[in-house]
Amino acid sequence: MRIAESNPGINVNDITDDQVVDVLSGNAVLNGIPVSVVAA
Repeated sequence: MRIAESNPGINVNDITDDQVVDVLSGNAVLNGIPVSVVAA
């Protein structure tokens, strides 16, 4: 937790939709999330 606390910012909860679930298992879908990466 020390590293996470010292680097606040975006996390997986900010970019995932808690309403999207796998039909067969009922688990949250956390794979295949499209992202864009650009140079700063």
